[in-house]
Amino acid sequence: MSCRRAGCRGLSRDVGLQRLHPVTGVANGWVDGTTPICREFVLELLRCIVELQLQKARHAVKKFPRRWSERNDVAKVLQARSTRLLETEARLFSGRRACSVGVRGDAPICRWGWFLQMSVERRLSELGLVLPEVMKVPDGVRLPFSWVRVVGKRVTISGHGPSLPDGSVAGPFGKVGRDLSQEQAYEAARLTALGMLASLRRELGALDHVTWLRAFGMVNAAPGFQSMPAVINGFSDLILSVFGPERGQHSRSAIGVAELPFGIPVEIEAEIILD
Repeated sequence: MSCRRAGCRGLSRDVGLQRLHPVTGVANGWVDGTTPICREFVLELLRCIVELQLQKARHAVKKFPRRWSERNDVAKVLQARSTRLLETEARLFSGRRACSVGVRGDAPICRWGWFLQMSVERRLSELGLVLPEVMKVPDGVRLPFSWVRVVGKRVTISGHGPSLPDGSVAGPFGKVGRDLSQEQAYEAARLTALGMLASLRRELGALDHVTWLRAFGMVNAAPGFQSMPAVINGFSDLILSVFGPERGQHSRSAIGVAELPFGIPVEIEAEIILD
């Protein structure tokens, strides 16, 4: 990886980092430990940033008439400080925060508050997932409530069912264990998760600051069907694959019910919190 050829901003675009810092080219966000950016890549990226900032600092030093010995002393100080920053980053990388590097005067500094992040949108794209349009309810049905309700940092999500990419209700319909199989119901729970993510994105604008708290799943179960948790796993598995084990982990209940609206096999409601 060449700092001269690519530059930090180019590298950031290649790995999908977003909201770049205007000076360092480091993105504003979080590392959740589940993105495909490996530790070695991030450390190499930081070394690239340090090298560029050191070059800028040395160029500024050369503008002023100083003795060569003074210039060498400054360079040694800069190199020592950059090395300490990288060592600190190596220790911090096991947690959630990452340190970005800038220059104040002629010395690299560590700016807290700028973080690396792989966006949820990019993760959805990598998994080949497409969020559906606004849910279309059957004619004559009135739903006087919000799909997503935001109160401070707490967000509650109304019960969602499976939907197709155009927003229409997805089949098959009926009772799990009689009219459709457990595998079909699992897929319906996955579609329900996608519809829920679509509602969240429309309300919040982005999904990068979402942490899941709980989910409540209802299965339209035939008499004798008892594998409700396996059905709702379709929802949980998708959320965990998109958000990772830290942000995506949630508490959950899964129950069987006698009927669900419009004959859908699954309905799920949830609660999240915003960072």
